[in-house]
Amino acid sequence: MTGTDLCHRSSLQLVGDAFLSLIVTRLVLQEDPRLRVGNVTAIKGALVANRVLACLAAAYGLHYAHSRGVDTWQNVRVSADLFEAFCGAVCSSRGDSVCQMWLTDLYRPLVKKVLDIQRTAFYAPSTLDLNRGVPASSIAL
Repeated sequence: MTGTDLCHRSSLQLVGDAFLSLIVTRLVLQEDPRLRVGNVTAIKGALVANRVLACLAAAYGLHYAHSRGVDTWQNVRVSADLFEAFCGAVCSSRGDSVCQMWLTDLYRPLVKKVLDIQRTAFYAPSTLDLNRGVPASSIAL
């Protein structure tokens, strides 16, 4: 890979990272507009974490496309960077609206699943006093 190729990939990665963060943040807010900013940031961070992006890179076969066919799955960060660069390439070649539709379709089920898990984990029926909306264990009798 030449210096020019690396520079171009870095630029695509930067665009892909920014666009991915924007789309995922919007999806989280659309699915649950009552979330606090800190929670939205944490959920977005989990959804764009290197491990998630590496899995998406693997799903698109990108982990084999780098380093002359060497499997980069062993290097999660490299695979994640490749997926971000791929997102940037889609935005650059197909336009923002196509990239937005693709990422929205890709991420909507993931966002819903993460929010469902969060709701279940933090508001399990056995620990929630439905009359007061606070954990039953914190209610003094």
